[in-house]
Amino acid sequence: PADSSSSLQPSSSPLPGQQYTRSVNFVAGLASGLTEAVLVVTPAEVCKIRMQSQKLQPLQPARRKYTNAAQTAALIVREEGVGALWRGVVPTMMRQGCNQAVNFTTYNAVKDAIVRHRRENGGGDDQASTHGLKPYESLILGGLSGGLGPIANNPLGKSLLSSFLGQSGAYLMISIFISMCFMLTRLFLF
Repeated sequence: PADSSSSLQPSSSPLPGQQYTRSVNFVAGLASGLTEAVLVVTPAEVCKIRMQSQKLQPLQPARRKYTNAAQTAALIVREEGVGALWRGVVPTMMRQGCNQAVNFTTYNAVKDAIVRHRRENGGGDDQASTHGLKPYESLILGGLSGGLGPIANNPLGKSLLSSFLGQSGAYLMISIFISMCFMLTRLFLF
């Protein structure tokens, strides 16, 4: 017969998602950021910058070359080729990769700590309290961890890099990125 007091003890089974280490979360975030930079962010930023820069020119609004994002993308492809939508992809990949790596790692580490604390202290009477976060907790933690990414990658902003580094900046940016990955890995894993 099982001891009835053992049912009051917190379960020693891993938390949902805890089968992944922080390094796996870091790499998953990095891969996510690199993917979003290539597929979405870089082309969108190219279009946004073109549309914003024309507002600085003394043209009448009726004579604007770019009117919306879809029209801007189509015009860029027609006039300059599809590759023009990916100008600046390397610094964007670095920024987004760093951003999401910090975001994923922070979110999962803090979530696991909160749930572990609840399980060890018998806190909560519902499934979310002992196996995950409540919706409002996810919202708050997502906002906080999402804010840490831009803080961590602030020096990787494209405008700062392009103004300070010039033509050979891509090689320097890659080494900065690799150094930051190692630094963040140490910070989150040890």
